[in-house]
Amino acid sequence: QRELSVIAGLATLDSEHVQVADSLEIPAKSASTVAGGVTIALPLADLVDLDVELARLRKELANAQKMADSTAARLANPGFVNNAPENVIAGARQQLAEWQAKQTQIEERLATLEG
Repeated sequence: QRELSVIAGLATLDSEHVQVADSLEIPAKSASTVAGGVTIALPLADLVDLDVELARLRKELANAQKMADSTAARLANPGFVNNAPENVIAGARQQLAEWQAKQTQIEERLATLEG
């Protein structure tokens, strides 16, 4: 409670919009993170148009899935794997891992917003 005004100032919020508690129930449709043992939750319902944001994330997810599928298909092609230089194959594997990680991140954001 003592640091409430400092936290609010850093976040450029009025202290009436900041809640400090020993335990925090994270509201649905909120972004949250833990930093330095402190849980921070930001309710998004009043800040963004959720329908627009959900549509944007779904489109982004579809693109990530398409790119991951394309890269996986290339890596499953024996002609590519047998003929491409090792650094190209390694690059494709790295791309696949990155697209899969992006998919996971987007799915987590969607789950949070749909919550």
